[in-house]
Amino acid sequence: MYVTLTNLEKLIAENHKQTGKFLVTYVKIDDYIEIIVNTNENLLKKLDYFKQAYNEDMQHKHSPNVKIVYFEAVSDLNEIQSTFRVLATIFPK
Repeated sequence: MYVTLTNLEKLIAENHKQTGKFLVTYVKIDDYIEIIVNTNENLLKKLDYFKQAYNEDMQHKHSPNVKIVYFEAVSDLNEIQSTFRVLATIFPK
């Protein structure tokens, strides 16, 4: 899956009504990755924020050092660890 605003919209549309789902967003800020976890209850509001703040390529519109590099919907927060390990090898310090 390509990391685009369109694909994020699709992921949210598929998951915002499912209980027990989390949206995990991996944001590269300068030289580190920030992990943000949102519950499905506020995903539509979060999508509005993403549309205002990020362009189609997930680059922040006002902060060029901020970019969403990956996102996923998970049911178990333990899934975050494996994704983070992969991203840490792709975006080392």
